[in-house]
Amino acid sequence: GWSALPLETDGLRVEIAACKPAESGSGVAIRLVETQGRRGTVRYRVPEAFERAELVDLHERPLGSPLERSGTGAVSIEFGPYQIRTLLLS
Repeated sequence: GWSALPLETDGLRVEIAACKPAESGSGVAIRLVETQGRRGTVRYRVPEAFERAELVDLHERPLGSPLERSGTGAVSIEFGPYQIRTLLLS
């Protein structure tokens, strides 16, 4: 199994609004919401079961290149005030 909860937020309040199977049938989509009207960065440690992590739109279309993992397997996600981001793990 794996956990979708290992978020490090540096004081930024980000909540997991949804965690569901990806529309493609391969992977998991995690919807994250910044709830305090602040800017900042969240680090998410991607479970080893997933090879790829990328930000996607609400229709799960890629918004750019896959995110780079740090040595600990974490990716960094920038948030604006009240921003909703979707992370696709596959």
